[in-house]
Amino acid sequence: MSYLIFYILCMVVFMQGLRFAQKREAFMPRVLAINYICATVLSITYSIWVSSGTISINLIGILLAATNGILFFGAVLIILASYRIAGTGITAAVVNSALILPVLVAHALWPQEEPMTAWRWIALSLIPVTMFLIRPTEISTTHYRLTLKADLLLLVLFLSQGMINVLHKVATKHLEPESQDEYLTVIFFAAALGSAIYAFCQGKRPSSQDVIDGVIIGICNAMAVGMSLGAIMTIGAVIFFATSGPVAIVLNIVISLWLWRERITVRQGVGVTAAILVVILTNL
Repeated sequence: MSYLIFYILCMVVFMQGLRFAQKREAFMPRVLAINYICATVLSITYSIWVSSGTISINLIGILLAATNGILFFGAVLIILASYRIAGTGITAAVVNSALILPVLVAHALWPQEEPMTAWRWIALSLIPVTMFLIRPTEISTTHYRLTLKADLLLLVLFLSQGMINVLHKVATKHLEPESQDEYLTVIFFAAALGSAIYAFCQGKRPSSQDVIDGVIIGICNAMAVGMSLGAIMTIGAVIFFATSGPVAIVLNIVISLWLWRERITVRQGVGVTAAILVVILTNL
């Protein structure tokens, strides 16, 4: 249970840390690069610590991890854009509801191992309802006007997070358990490389506050991944995902309301509830 609690805390700090850096108008490409470099260093250190002295990850695992690393970097840029348009709480709801996509893909590829239960079909049917209800509306400092741009951004956010989860699912079918640490290291390294190149092309030096933000976010990023693996091994994937997703959504909404004054309408509140149901039903 401690793994689950620390995972939720790390994920909430990660998402709110990104929002904090964005709110103070930090140079986000540098913050992201430092975040992934820090996560890479921590991941390499841990891999060396638990390593038996041999590299067990195969070529398919490396390719999947590298692809996912680039997606990690791109997805964070989309998350930051979603923060501006929809707010942190709505973004968290979309990110967590994307868990249904790897379940659907896994059922198509391995129907015997990953059956689609009635609950999962219900969860899938709730996705369009969820995406419709959580759309931003009014425009002000805390509310936003309904636009096609916002709709497309939330859809891209949902699909990008879903693709990351799909690649994770595929990777588990091609990797030995002992190569998971190496797989995560390659993910962070690819994300660090992509974000560093992007930040370098922007041609701006990071401030000391950018470095501090990046290191804190990077530590939470790496710890969240490690805690998730520990939680899945100790309490099981079903309990982990059915619990962590809804709690993370609620905490992000409450914190965003308190810190950033991000209000949500009654309609969006119903949409967030639907997103929580998607997470729970997916794991029944």
